[in-house]
Amino acid sequence: MPVSTGRHVDVRRDCSYVAPMKIDDPEWMSRRRRMLALRLRRARIEANLTQRELARLAGVSRRSIQYAESASRKTRPETIRRLREALGEPWWRPW
Repeated sequence: MPVSTGRHVDVRRDCSYVAPMKIDDPEWMSRRRRMLALRLRRARIEANLTQRELARLAGVSRRSIQYAESASRKTRPETIRRLREALGEPWWRPW
């Protein structure tokens, strides 16, 4: 049985239990942005596109792509949707 330690749940006792993610947790959001950044960069490179070419295809600024790939700022969901469509990824499929 997981042990509650206040805000988070200690899952070391029961590895089959998955603790819910805390959306308001800055550390979790930072990890999520880094994962998105890596996936975006990998998809862009596999598509053999530069940041400028991807920006033109997606209808966003090159700076938006720079921020998204560096995970230095939050990326708007609309921008992510446009980038995924430009890369040929369905917007509804988990990335």
